[in-house]
Amino acid sequence: MPQSIWTLAAYIAVALSLTGNVGVVKKCRWGMGCWIASNLIWIPHHWASGDWPSVVLFSAYMGLSVWGFVQWGKA
Repeated sequence: MPQSIWTLAAYIAVALSLTGNVGVVKKCRWGMGCWIASNLIWIPHHWASGDWPSVVLFSAYMGLSVWGFVQWGKA
């Protein structure tokens, strides 16, 4: 993927991450949805650059976000 697309994707992921954090602070389930969406960008972004520790980290964040989304849906 061209570098300019990765740069745009990273800015979108930043916006989703920050928005998701606001949602989590407000105890809104949509915050977890934003985190899931941002992780769907961050994981391939770091994969493409070979940043394997970040791939592991954001994969763990993805798992936690999905878990939180499911748990908050039960509440």
